[in-house]
Amino acid sequence: MEVLNINKYSKIIVNKWKIIVYFLIAFLILGVIYSVLFYKPRYKSTAKLMLMNKETTNFVTNLGAQNPNLSGITNKSNPIFTQLQIITSNDLSENVLKKLNNQIDIGNYPEKIKALILKSGLNIDNPPGTDVINVAYTWDTSENAQKILQEYIAVYIEQNISFNNQSVRQAGKYISNQLKNSTNDLELVRSEIKNYRKTNQSIAIEQEAASMIVQITQTEDHIAQIEGELSAEISASKELSNKIDMDVKDAINSVALGQNDNLLSLQKDLQRAEQSYSLLFSKYPATNPKVQSVSKQIDKIKKQIKKQITNTIGNKINGSIISDPLRTKIVDKLIDSQIQINSLQAKKDSLTATLKDLKLKVNNIPDKQATLSTLLQKERTLAQVVRTLTEKLIEAKIKESEIVSNIKVIQNPTLTYNESFPTAYHLIILFSLIGTLIGFTFVIGMHFVEDTIEGAQELEDLLGVPVFGVIPWLTKSNFVETLEAYNADSLVGIIYQKISTTFKIICVKKKAKVIGFTSADLEKKRSFVISNIAKGLATLGHSVVLVDADLRVSTLSNEFNIENIDKSKYLNISKVLTSIKVGQVDKMIMNSLIPLDSNNKVFLLSAPDNVDDPYKVLVNNEFKLLISKLKENFDFVLVDTPPILAVPDLLGISDVLDAVTVVSGLKTSRSKLRTVLKLCKENYIDIIGAVTRDDTSELNIPESIYIKQLALDPDSENADSLDEKDLQNI
Repeated sequence: MEVLNINKYSKIIVNKWKIIVYFLIAFLILGVIYSVLFYKPRYKSTAKLMLMNKETTNFVTNLGAQNPNLSGITNKSNPIFTQLQIITSNDLSENVLKKLNNQIDIGNYPEKIKALILKSGLNIDNPPGTDVINVAYTWDTSENAQKILQEYIAVYIEQNISFNNQSVRQAGKYISNQLKNSTNDLELVRSEIKNYRKTNQSIAIEQEAASMIVQITQTEDHIAQIEGELSAEISASKELSNKIDMDVKDAINSVALGQNDNLLSLQKDLQRAEQSYSLLFSKYPATNPKVQSVSKQIDKIKKQIKKQITNTIGNKINGSIISDPLRTKIVDKLIDSQIQINSLQAKKDSLTATLKDLKLKVNNIPDKQATLSTLLQKERTLAQVVRTLTEKLIEAKIKESEIVSNIKVIQNPTLTYNESFPTAYHLIILFSLIGTLIGFTFVIGMHFVEDTIEGAQELEDLLGVPVFGVIPWLTKSNFVETLEAYNADSLVGIIYQKISTTFKIICVKKKAKVIGFTSADLEKKRSFVISNIAKGLATLGHSVVLVDADLRVSTLSNEFNIENIDKSKYLNISKVLTSIKVGQVDKMIMNSLIPLDSNNKVFLLSAPDNVDDPYKVLVNNEFKLLISKLKENFDFVLVDTPPILAVPDLLGISDVLDAVTVVSGLKTSRSKLRTVLKLCKENYIDIIGAVTRDDTSELNIPESIYIKQLALDPDSENADSLDEKDLQNI
């Protein structure tokens, strides 16, 4: 793959700048048309929200705690991304659509599609390191954009408050139901006491019965309190579980409690400690040292259980890895809540068993006395429960009224009449940039697709050798005129003077006397180049011999207009080689050379008209001897060979050549030149330079001139100077 540097890119772009301009103009026109016919301005309304951390308290078991606090959350956790997902949820957009109630014309679509269209104008982001949410909404009018954004914020805050109130409402509902049931039970007990007193006059209650009744009453009161705490804890656990959408109780029971022997043992210890605590509590006050000691033991076991659960399940619940700090905190609270639930359940079970045992003992007291005492104590207990639940219900309602959203609006939706990006002006610029970019891409792509060199500099870079010169193409008339009369002062003559001088300097430095000429294209234009270089070298005072080694399409003689010379006086190269075989070397060589100028500086060894096997004629020891003799008698030996990519003649005689000059057109394909370079390197052929031709003439046509010449009659006149009409008739 060809590697391009910045300079090459620049040259390609400069040479093809018109194409880039065409693309620019075309896309500029497209941008103007789109802006005029299809563009509709859009307006943006923006707002800023701040997310606060709401610290809740347990309103059932600890209603006397402080009111909730609102504080920044950056230093604790970062649930910003959770809130961003909530704002952009489809459900929120559907709720906003209902609130708007067709006040905004979205089109005749199904409701869900309308919600998606509505959501498409919403854009939110969170500046790093802040608790602020930037909300923007874009719509076809500034008023509608502001109105829709206001509805989004209102629905979002309303939903946020609803989420915060959910656990409070559920607990209040439970307390209300319990209060109703307890009130009904109290009325029934009082009715029973009234009927019992009427039936059984007054009855004395002995001291033992009174003591046991007190224990039963305390136990029942304690059970009722535990049930209230247990219900509240379950409600709080559900609220936390809903926040992370996981059933933590099942996960803990299945993963932790079901597979950890240490945890099972600690659970049994906790149950036994709770039973001991219940027995002691029914006999002694909470300040009793024994009661306090068992209470501390229970706390210690709870901590051990929590540690075991954490070590067992870690931060993995239901196959999900908890990595968010906020969610990790919720999981910790859930574990504490589950331990508290298990502890309260154990207390309840233990107290229930104790209560059952006390009731069995009471049965041994005279039924009438026990019944009355039980009814009276039950009345007092239920009355206390009713009073407690009433207070809790009031506190729950107060708590619900205190719940506020943890979303604060710090900037209300703005109303702007400036069009939002992209405006029509931006679109035109954008189309222009796209057109320019496509133009650049097209030009660079053409460079690779066309696969042709762009100028002499690229030819030098590709072959790694200097270009002696660039020869302009000639019209047919100028071409013939140049052949007939070599004018050193003409443009072509000046160019060949430079080429000949450079050619001589490089040959001298490299000590090269025998130079082969081949072309990279399958074209026959070398002979004109070689003949003029020979004339230039002769002008510099050097003797030059031209060897026409292209036995397939020989045209070198035509370049010097020697068709009318009596060729019988001179031997062609084939006859010379035959003579060399029989030992007549020097004499035969000198008799074969055709003088081409009056100063006897330029000679030609011509090729025969027909050769059956050109490769066999050239690749032999006789040809080596011939070149060796010519090298001894002349300053330069210029050998005209067929195109290197067409036939292997050049490769066969490369051992007698000191170097090779490549003749190329300025539009020769890079792939061909790379192949030429590769062949020369593989066969240790030294390329000393190149001569290239401009391709702006009528004579430069796409067809392969060389291949067409192969099909010509060998007697075809002036085959090397054919024009398009001549070639079309081939």
